[in-house]
Amino acid sequence: MATTHTPQDFSGRLRRVDAPAFIRQANPLVRILPLILLGYSVLLPAQIQVSLAGQMFDAPRIVCIALLPWMLARIARGALQPTAVDILVLFSGAWMILSFLNWYGAEDGLLRGTALAIDVVLPYLIARLCVQDMNDFRRMLIVMLPGIMAAGIIMAMEALSHQLIIRPVMESIFGRKVINRGGESFGFVTFESNTRLGMLRAFGPFAHPILGGLFMASLLPMYFNSSLRGWPYVLGVMSAFFAIFTVSSAAMLGLVIAIILLSYDALQKRVIPLNWPMLLITLTLLCIAIELVSKDGLMHVIARRTLSPETAFNRIRIWDYGTIAVEKYPWLGRGFTDIERPRAMPPSIDNHWLLLAIRHGMPAAFAALGASILAIAAITRRSLYPSPLDFKLAVGLAITTSVLVINGFTVAFYSSGQCWYWLLIGVVAALGYHLRSASRSAR
Repeated sequence: MATTHTPQDFSGRLRRVDAPAFIRQANPLVRILPLILLGYSVLLPAQIQVSLAGQMFDAPRIVCIALLPWMLARIARGALQPTAVDILVLFSGAWMILSFLNWYGAEDGLLRGTALAIDVVLPYLIARLCVQDMNDFRRMLIVMLPGIMAAGIIMAMEALSHQLIIRPVMESIFGRKVINRGGESFGFVTFESNTRLGMLRAFGPFAHPILGGLFMASLLPMYFNSSLRGWPYVLGVMSAFFAIFTVSSAAMLGLVIAIILLSYDALQKRVIPLNWPMLLITLTLLCIAIELVSKDGLMHVIARRTLSPETAFNRIRIWDYGTIAVEKYPWLGRGFTDIERPRAMPPSIDNHWLLLAIRHGMPAAFAALGASILAIAAITRRSLYPSPLDFKLAVGLAITTSVLVINGFTVAFYSSGQCWYWLLIGVVAALGYHLRSASRSAR
């Protein structure tokens, strides 16, 4: 008879099993192969894009569409038992399509809306269908390390040499990165990297330094709390600090928040009165006090302490003008129509949740944000974990996704950045579902 391992048994063995032996187990690796392919597509150069029937397809979108038959077959066999998070993600994607049908008509609206919905729903579903336990995610972290390290080293070389490496080569082969809105080309990316703190803002394989910085910073809590040993742990934690070479305020903020939360997690295990609700209440009261006492309010206080105060203040203005736009079109948004703002303001909307509300209406934005919060809440219940090592990784995942949700108020996720975000939310949702199912079975 085949031997099985309980979560407690297997997690305990992680302390004694080297990484190659851990990932050589064929069946689990085959099960998460679609997730690994999607993860590596995030690390492919952003300039890799294919135009087909007038639509633009980057690497993550190509992988998602290629895996669609596999997803449909798995769902048909009953692999997806719908949860509240699943319903909210699917609702958000459906509302995106509906909003564009309203603005652009049946044919054009369906084409553009479906392209945007694909970038949200399919990465989520791939992760949701692949991951069954914490060890699946640990295997993914190990297998992705070579690609992560390669991307990080290239970013470091770009920043220190003041020369972009990947982008010029890829543009000479595939052409300039197209601004892709709902599958339609709206010109070319014209952003040129500049210098901060004596370093060039590195792109690496990503579409923008901010996206590269957020990706790298998101790795710290997951690898630090992975309970892996040896080179996967060391290289995984080290890779997060490649975010520094993007010289991005969002990436720095992500690293700082992650370090603070990881430190607090370690401290509360030694100081009994400390817990997560106490931290949330303290931070809320602190923010309220700063808002009331400071001259210009909390956001201006934060903006003055970023690497680029000018862009930080611009984000505040984006929020001011963006919320006015949402008030005018609260339900179905205003599509790709730009918001009313002064000519001197840059044309971007650097706030993911606000962008969803402007483009598709509040239902799509609240559903996407609500799905993220529910997924995070689902894996933070200590009673679901028979293994302390698995709970430790759950905390790391919760910190990573929480930091990304917060960063979503200062950055718009797109391309590989959006794929990575919804992949992680899918992982968190899958773990929450399987943990609850296992808990009910045990009772």
